[in-house]
Amino acid sequence: MKKSILGFCCVSMMFLVPGCNIEESQLLTDETLAFSEWCKTWDLDNCDQQPSDKVPADVWEAGTKVAQTVADSETLIAMERSVYDSIDVQRLLSSIGGDSILAYLNQLPWSRISNDGRTLNIGNATEGSFVIKGLVVKVAPVASIQMNEPGILAIEGITLFSRNENSTMNLRFIDLRDSNRLHMVGDDLEIKDIAINYFAPVIDQNPESDPVAALKSLSRVLFSKDFDWRELIALKLDEDNLTDMSEVITPILGDDQISVAIKKVIESAQSIEAGGRSSRGIIANVDFSEVLECRANLKNIPVLGSVDLTLNFDSSFGLGGLEKTSSGFLVKMYGISTNFGDVKELEFTGSKLKLKVGWVSIPIELESSSGGEDGPEMNNLSCGSGLIASAM
Repeated sequence: MKKSILGFCCVSMMFLVPGCNIEESQLLTDETLAFSEWCKTWDLDNCDQQPSDKVPADVWEAGTKVAQTVADSETLIAMERSVYDSIDVQRLLSSIGGDSILAYLNQLPWSRISNDGRTLNIGNATEGSFVIKGLVVKVAPVASIQMNEPGILAIEGITLFSRNENSTMNLRFIDLRDSNRLHMVGDDLEIKDIAINYFAPVIDQNPESDPVAALKSLSRVLFSKDFDWRELIALKLDEDNLTDMSEVITPILGDDQISVAIKKVIESAQSIEAGGRSSRGIIANVDFSEVLECRANLKNIPVLGSVDLTLNFDSSFGLGGLEKTSSGFLVKMYGISTNFGDVKELEFTGSKLKLKVGWVSIPIELESSSGGEDGPEMNNLSCGSGLIASAM
């Protein structure tokens, strides 16, 4: 399940731009070239690169559909280049994706990115450009990307040039419906079967993140004095959005206990909000159609040893606030109760997380060398509505 979810998240984020419907005829051109032929004609590098097989076709398709669903929601994003370039954000991106992927992202020219309705706007003070394997990409001061339907991006303001700039292509569409590859459509030319990893190294690299370093970097971003992260994104998904997501996510999940529990959570959710300036002052909130109960057996819990845990999610629950501590940060939680008391907070300190449940504090080691058989272990997880837990 871990590999599928990782690929799904990468694909979803890559496609996360909004748009409107188009007709298939708009993708037709006078001439079609295979990638290798076009690459050699334009004197580019790595013309023998083949599409990756890292992301399964069903995961790829689900990623495009979820991205379309988010694009159709009321989610808002807005980021200035100065925020992206800040040392706190750069450290966080590096700890998550690695330096090579960060270097790739940093060359992309933009001064502001925001969505306006169903359009993702890319603003530049002047025309910007960057080079990928000899291909010169020029971005106009005002450019935009739209997702017309799952996997199809409509482009304005981006022009491609050969290495010597003798050949040009006004990019109109990028077709991403085929897994691990893309097709580029210009005014009179279509380039077929380009390996997505030719442009997007994240698909091939799937870097292993250091959770401790990532959480330390996240802490600096959450409490940065240079910007407020809640001004950057306001995620808002309603019941229709979540129903659409459920239909595409649940088929790619496995039959293991965690996957089945995730399915039940997705199916029960009615709305999700995170970031932004909530009138309730919360950081993130999930509304359920009814109370959801989960049960599990936990082992290696301090003081208690092995326990049977009943976890109840209220019809509204989430994260109520953030507090900076001397060694990290803690997140206040609400709307979750157990047979040992309410789930009150999750604290990051040093190399571990501490979950406070009633009077019990459960440590979760993040460093692999510190984990193993001595850490908390969960078995027999099941989730269901009301007092009836789903069978596993």
